[in-house]
Amino acid sequence: MCNIYTGAYLIVWADEDGSDAQGLHTSFKLSSEGETVLLVDTDGWGNAILDSVTFGVQEPDIAFGCSPDGTGRFEKLFLPTPMGSNRTTTAVLEEVDGVQPQQFALEQNYPNPFNGDTLIRFLILEDAARVELEIFNLAGQKVTTLVRGENLHGVYELRWDGRDRNGRELASGVYLYRLRAGTFVETRRMLLLR
Repeated sequence: MCNIYTGAYLIVWADEDGSDAQGLHTSFKLSSEGETVLLVDTDGWGNAILDSVTFGVQEPDIAFGCSPDGTGRFEKLFLPTPMGSNRTTTAVLEEVDGVQPQQFALEQNYPNPFNGDTLIRFLILEDAARVELEIFNLAGQKVTTLVRGENLHGVYELRWDGRDRNGRELASGVYLYRLRAGTFVETRRMLLLR
């Protein structure tokens, strides 16, 4: 039992061993199937729920993070880097609300040619076991992976800034972008002008 005073906070965590750790360590972990966590006050009259949070089924191998300096909002990292710093974001993926796809499709990027960033839109008709959107140079070498996810369904727009997996600006030229969603595969060309 511990006291949490007004304006204060308590961090509870679980890890592999908990050695050399300050604070409140626990041996239980939350289920990826979804749970409700309660903060209760136990007194002589019974338990009072002070706060709670409920989360649903969690996607496997997905992480959330923010800028290294702690600024900005937490966003889904489609390419997490476990045990390392999160790399510079080179693409921002957003689901288009209220639009139901009628077929699988990878649309032409806009603008094309582009200088700076470009918008890539794709449609996933049904939950695909695995979805990947990758960029290749004309030699067939992969320069970056923009999306790696599971069970995506809907219409998505992605803004890409023309950088490789290490955050470096790519040179002017023709690049291929390929969408794989289950058995659906489509590739298109785009022209980057610096």
